[in-house]
This record gives sequence, C-alpha cells and structure tokens, in this order.
Amino acid sequence: MVKRAPVSFPAFHLKCGEQAGWEVPDSHLEACDWLEQGRTGRVGVLKAFRGFSKSTIVGEYPPWRLRQDPAWRFQTLSATDQDGAKMSAHSRQVINHHPWCQGMRGRGKLWKTHRFEVEGSSDPRNPSMSAYGVMSNITGGRADEFLLDDVEVPKTIRTPALREALRGRLSETGHILVPGGKILYIGTDHCLESIYKEQIEDGADLLEIPLFIRGVTHVVKDFPTAEFLFDWRVCRPDEIYVAVGESRPKLLAAPDYTVEGLRDFRGGRVVLRSPVPAGTRVSIYAGCTWPQRFNRGEVAFKMGRCRSWGEWDSQYMLRPAQIARVRLDPERIQVYDDAPELRIVNGGALMFLRGVRLVGASSYWDCSLGKINSDASSFSLVFTDGNGNLYWQVCVALTGDIYEQCGGIVPIVKRYSLRGVTVETNGPGGFVPAILRKVLKEANLDCAVIERWRSGNKNVFIADALEPPLSGRFLYASRAVMQGPMPQQMREWDPTVKSQPDDHLDSGAGAIAETPVRIGLNVPPPAESRDDWRPGSGTHEVQTDY
Repeated sequence: MVKRAPVSFPAFHLKCGEQAGWEVPDSHLEACDWLEQGRTGRVGVLKAFRGFSKSTIVGEYPPWRLRQDPAWRFQTLSATDQDGAKMSAHSRQVINHHPWCQGMRGRGKLWKTHRFEVEGSSDPRNPSMSAYGVMSNITGGRADEFLLDDVEVPKTIRTPALREALRGRLSETGHILVPGGKILYIGTDHCLESIYKEQIEDGADLLEIPLFIRGVTHVVKDFPTAEFLFDWRVCRPDEIYVAVGESRPKLLAAPDYTVEGLRDFRGGRVVLRSPVPAGTRVSIYAGCTWPQRFNRGEVAFKMGRCRSWGEWDSQYMLRPAQIARVRLDPERIQVYDDAPELRIVNGGALMFLRGVRLVGASSYWDCSLGKINSDASSFSLVFTDGNGNLYWQVCVALTGDIYEQCGGIVPIVKRYSLRGVTVETNGPGGFVPAILRKVLKEANLDCAVIERWRSGNKNVFIADALEPPLSGRFLYASRAVMQGPMPQQMREWDPTVKSQPDDHLDSGAGAIAETPVRIGLNVPPPAESRDDWRPGSGTHEVQTDY
C-alpha cells in the first residue's frame, strides 16, 4: 500500500479548484476547515445557501478521508437513489483524476455506481463508500461516517406524515454506525419543522454560511413608511442590498433608495424613494459571502425566482420557514395578551377585551374519541365586537373519555359566561350533546347545547370561514392560541389534501361560521339589570296584530 503524505482538506479542495479552473472563495475554505477540524462532536450540521457548492465539497471529502485512512467506511444518503449515484460518481471521479489520489483505485476492487472500494479497504461486507436514497434499505450495513446530503427536500417533508417517515429512516443511521462513528447533515431548511433545526437543538456541531452575513428585517405596521434602520457600519452605499415586498421579495435598484450614516459604527438608515404601505416587509442586507459569483444582478435574479419570503429566508438566509405559498397565513393574525374582562355597569353585565366591548361569542366543539390516527377533539371559542372583529380566545384539545372531555368544557363556560356551545354531530358527535347537557346541568350552568350536522367538503368549509378574516386582517388570537398547534396546522394546510392535521382549524372555522356578521354596530350599554353580557339577549315582549 502506498504511503501518502498528509494534506489538509482545504489544500485538497484548492487543488481540485486548480484542476477545474475555479476561483475558490474563502467561504469554501472555511467549510473545508470545519469539516476537517471543526466537528468535535459526533453529529454535525453544515448549512449553506443554495448555489454554495455544498455537494461538490462534500463529494471531495470521502476521497480525502480515504486517502488518509483507506479502512474508513462511508454511507451517503440523498433524497433519491439518483442523487446518491451523483454523489458516488463525483467521489469516484475525484479519485480517478486528483493528482494526490493516484493508486487509490486498486485492481479488482469494487467500482460500481452506488458502491466502491479503494486500495487498502479491509471490510469484505462494507465498501469504502455506499450511496443511496434515504428511503432505501440500509439495514445490515456498518459505517464509520454517514453523510446525509440534501435528504430534506420538498418531496420528503411536504406533509407531517412524510417528515415523520423521514425521521424514522434517519434514526436507522444511529444503529448502523460503529462505536465512535459520526453523522454529518448537509443541506438547507425546507420547512419550519426542519430536521436540521432538530439536530441543532439537540446539540449538533453547526456551521452556517448564509448568502449575507448581516441582515435586519422590518415589517410596516400601521402607516406608510420610507425610513428603515440598520445597526452595522458600512463604508459605501453599494454594500447595502434592500429587498421589499408583502408576500415575496424584490431587490430594489440603487436609484430607489439612499443610504445615510456611512462610516457610523452605530449603523445608519435606508430612505426609500417612496413610502411602502402597511403589511410590507423591508429587509436590509450586507456582507455578501461570495460576491464574485453572486453579484447584485445574480442576487436580484435569485430573489425574483423565490415565490415567497419564506423561500428566500430558508434557501439563502438559512432561517427555517415555510417555502410553499401559505393559503392560510398565521402571520396575518393579530396577537393579543389581554384576557376578556366581565364588568357590571348600571346593574348589567358587560364583557371587554383590550378596552373594546365584546358583543357576542361562539364556541364550537369538533368531537373525537381520541383513538389512534384520529383527529384531536378540538374546542374553540371566538368573541366578536361591534365592528365585526373576531377574537379567537380558546383553542384546546380535549382529552380522555367523553365524560372527561365534557368536564373540560365546564370551566370554559363558567369563566366566559357562555350561553351556548355548538357540537358537531358528525361521526362520534351524535351522542355527545346529551352527555354535555347532563354535565352542564350537574354543574348548575345555564348553557344551551346546539347540535350541528355538517355536510360537504371540509376544506371548502375551512377556507370559506378563515380566508375572509385573514385577508381583511380582522382576525385576532390570544397568545395561548398562537403558542399551540393551530398556527402550524394553518401554515401546512393544503386545500387539495383530504386527510391532514386540521382539527383545530375545523373547530375555529366552526366558531367563526357560527358568528353573525357585524359591520360598524354601535351597541349602547344596557339600561336594565341582567346577568348576560351580550346585547340583545334576555326576554322581550312583542305585540302582534294578525
């Protein structure tokens, strides 16, 4: 076996660049140095923006590592078998042509599309490198190191079920690794619940290389604005990149803004040529990681091809976000922290929230028995004010048997003085209203139970109820609702999918659908004494003449 002088991985990559005629950027050398020396733990995550040449660098890593230790065993997993074959082909090409890899391809050694051996490999069952799709059967193999290259792509993580299947496949890597073996994740985030995010939170070593080193984001709140701050020092106006848009980014040209505060260590501000309206996002960036390749024109093109801000954030700034266009965007919900307050005025009860009088409440229970693979038993409560604004105060999953679930509704009815609860009677809900009436009666609560049978397409029902208040920005939600599972269900909701996690959307849509439409209704305080805070309730005498 040929004894080779040790070389660093950055030097190995520079030699590859010299052969190919590349101008190797400093960020590539940073990644190479981290791959060689920066991973102190057993699990590492390398995240770099799209177009960084992550797979190229990682394809050179096995030949360099096998040059140092030919007994090392790699297993590479990609999104598909075809992608795995590309990684294997690249590594084999490096071994064939790199001047520092001469003699590594031994005579009679395995040299196939997905599997190959180098001179000096000593394991007859496990080759030097195996490369397959992440859903392939890898049980029974052994490896010293796993390279998980772009296993998270839209095809593998589009739905929660697909993400769970992906996690199950990746868990197999821990069983195949030999003691002391390592795992390296390489890629970019394709959703909020990214597998890379999970590994980082679990303590994995991390190297992130976004397209821009510095950035700040503003969202215009109430009134059109043209001035936006940044908090780092710049010497020239052309160091600044400004992106503007409500649903998707657009890079502004230099004449569309001016930069003030040059050379000020405290930062400066960008002044747009014309103000942008409320709801618009303005992001300011500086410090391009690879300016030779990603000049201003290329950045404008890449940004223009992004269908949403989430796609730009996740693929180029390495912030986990939802890439696909979100039909029901929870970012359009206005969040509040206050709790409804019951007041007694002139002997009558009034309900206030954030100083605004509430005039109605609708609650909706989408029942479930809590069996495996069934929906959650979701209960939602929505208030409304005289101007038609909606306040999603409660969205909870009831647990236990039906009696326990009914008992979970009792404190909500008491706290908010509810006069009625609507129960969806489809499926298991058919016998629930009678049980709920009994439980409410035992608790001495005067609350009606309204039975509602629903037919038709559930996705159409959800869209019809939630899209108008989201579009008009008159849907509010309590902090507790926004910290629950509802926002994630909203982001991932797909109107073309029949079976998906949408139970909390269903109950919220039901409560909104039960709410009467009010536009600019001015409700005076009650003149008579009563204990119901809703206007228009109580007993009335009406004279009729037939």
